[in-house]
Amino acid sequence: MKVSRKQADENRMRVLRVAARLLRERGVHGVGVADVMREAGLTHGAFYNQFRSKQDLVREACALGLSSNLAGYQELMRTPGGCALQTLADAVLSDLHRDEPGDGCVMAALGPDIVRADPAVRQEVTEGVRRMIQQLEEAMPASDPPELRRSKAMRSYATIVGALMLARAVDDAALSREILAAGRGALVEGNASDGE
Repeated sequence: MKVSRKQADENRMRVLRVAARLLRERGVHGVGVADVMREAGLTHGAFYNQFRSKQDLVREACALGLSSNLAGYQELMRTPGGCALQTLADAVLSDLHRDEPGDGCVMAALGPDIVRADPAVRQEVTEGVRRMIQQLEEAMPASDPPELRRSKAMRSYATIVGALMLARAVDDAALSREILAAGRGALVEGNASDGE
């Protein structure tokens, strides 16, 4: 039975959401097309009606995940009272975020896999990283010159990704929490205006 265009679009989006979550939970090499399609409630054969290859799926799932991350950052940074970085640090560098990679930071979950991905995946991720850095620039002190705001934004994103990766990698709960706390401190204290 042929599905409507609307249903096909809904199925495609469901596959992308499932893939974005599973890829972050298990890594690119830990998830097969069959896994994604089964969890999306569709047949393996239906995959090729929607995507050309697994790499095509990875590219689009990374784009979706990065867009979701960006929307989350934007929401967190709308905090009134000038506490955007503190709110972001507390939410992103938390035990909850560390323990739920499927819904979290794409780069912290997939960074090493993306390094080895095909050029189309890396290009999509590059654009997503650029958007994340631009968003973080907006949270930097307005009194800083533009080049310093950009540098602080890059440093902040690198801190978030690195702290999450390390906190997830270690098998010592106390050390993991200490890494997250250090990342939160670096994010907030390292971006204060010189005049503050």
